[in-house]
Amino acid sequence: MIKRTWAKLAPRHESAARVRARIPGRPRRRAAEKLREICLEAALSEFVEHGFKGASIEGAARRAKASRSTVYRMFTNKETLFRAIHRWVLESRQSDLRVLLASGLAPQAMLAAVIQKIYLDSVRPRDLALTRLFVAEAHRFPELTDVLFEHSLFEPLIDYLKGLAERGVAEIDDPVEAAWDLSALAGGGLKMLLKEPVADPAALRSRTARLTRLLSHGWLRQPHVTK
Repeated sequence: MIKRTWAKLAPRHESAARVRARIPGRPRRRAAEKLREICLEAALSEFVEHGFKGASIEGAARRAKASRSTVYRMFTNKETLFRAIHRWVLESRQSDLRVLLASGLAPQAMLAAVIQKIYLDSVRPRDLALTRLFVAEAHRFPELTDVLFEHSLFEPLIDYLKGLAERGVAEIDDPVEAAWDLSALAGGGLKMLLKEPVADPAALRSRTARLTRLLSHGWLRQPHVTK
């Protein structure tokens, strides 16, 4: 009796398992997202090494160990791929900055952490090469400059500075311009593009402290001492 009952139940159980295995869902989406990320990473290396003119979808596909048709299906052409890399890098930097700004540091400590993060992000060899590439190709993709400023890389920082101003912690009349001022100081501007980055830990700490002191005295309604 028990064996007959199990024999009736087992096929149904196995059939249900097979149906569940065929249902598309999160694992499939994750695999697709992972493949897209691999292709973007590979294409980024391709563009950095060869520039826009010399790079190719075929080269990106080889680096990603993917078929050319797969990369074409996702991005259509080289221009679309370049724009996708721009958006991908922008969103990644925004996400990392948002995590830092949610960490609950006091305002002075937060300014120091943001200054150091923006600088270290800016001078990473790959990111520095990519910045140079975006500047070089700005005439070809003028809309990417609009994207950068309209959907700002520093949107999380703008929100944070706006919150400081609203709570009366800082004297900031324009959080958007303040965020770009901070980023320009932190990133290093032309010096970042033309000279070797600061590698000595003591020099990096001194640089961070100097800029933090400058912004704290200018913005925060409290004394600031950084050694």
